[in-house]
Amino acid sequence: NCTAYALALYVYSVLNRRREEVHAANRELLALHETKDRFLSIVSHDLRTPITSIKAYGEILGEEVADEHKQMSRVIVDEADRLHRLVTDLLDLDKMEAGKMEWKLTRQDLRPVLEKAAAVFSAAAQDKGITLAKDIAADLPGAAIDADRFAQLVANLLSNAIKFTPEGGT
Repeated sequence: NCTAYALALYVYSVLNRRREEVHAANRELLALHETKDRFLSIVSHDLRTPITSIKAYGEILGEEVADEHKQMSRVIVDEADRLHRLVTDLLDLDKMEAGKMEWKLTRQDLRPVLEKAAAVFSAAAQDKGITLAKDIAADLPGAAIDADRFAQLVANLLSNAIKFTPEGGT
């Protein structure tokens, strides 16, 4: 009987120590998560401010420069938009992981979003020497989407397609 009691005390002390270790590890993980959140917040703010300035000055330059330089200005603006999307993607990924992503679903015609994305990325495709071909079905049905997130998705897909398509490709 004493042996069973001693064994039970030993098991209890081991389990109690393990529980304390798990709690300590959990506190450390929570602190690291808070540090990551603060870091993402600071980085996103610190990146968005200069990106906004770069885009604004690129747009102003595009209005002021000779025609042969307008394309360069457009590249500056497009790349500033791309950097802004990357920062937004980073923050959105964090929100998704935390289960805090908010979706604003409305019934939308998909064609305008696809047309706009193709127009935005046509210069990047042309600069790389590839053809951006679009074949959007005439009877494309609408869908309940978050328009901003859907546009972001299409932009990411086109950006990757341009990035990984060899020169001369379509």
